[in-house]
Amino acid sequence: MAQLVNLYSDTQTKPTAGMRRAIAEADVGDEQRFEDPTVRALEERLAELLGHDAAVFLSSGTMCNGIGFRVHLRPGGDEALVDRTSHPINFEAGGPAAISGAMLQPLEVLSVPTAPASLSPRWRPPDERRGGNGAPRGAGGRARAAAAAHWSPISTSTVQA
Repeated sequence: MAQLVNLYSDTQTKPTAGMRRAIAEADVGDEQRFEDPTVRALEERLAELLGHDAAVFLSSGTMCNGIGFRVHLRPGGDEALVDRTSHPINFEAGGPAAISGAMLQPLEVLSVPTAPASLSPRWRPPDERRGGNGAPRGAGGRARAAAAAHWSPISTSTVQA
């Protein structure tokens, strides 16, 4: 029976002897200068499989997401609607905001076919983004107590205790 190779993460599958041998024997070069024949072959094969003129190798999902945000958001930042369980929400900290000006808005998207229905109620025209509302006195203390119960820091720069 063939061994399952999980490519979800580089920590999910231990390389076999054959994998290690292929890595050790691979022709290598500077991929930034298009001098790595192994990477070039991978990119060309993927472009062919997908029916595109070219493909580019990206070494991590976080890098892919970062490029995606930069390509699709307007200069100066924008709101990005993403599933609440997505990698950018849960594992990329403030990277999308810091690098691309992306304000992530979490959605409950149960499956790809239901995504449009999930987006419709959340879509807000730019003129409806008015900023925050003031919090009543004491709200900051209650928010700090709730955050502390979950070991979560909270900024109180805009909330009065």
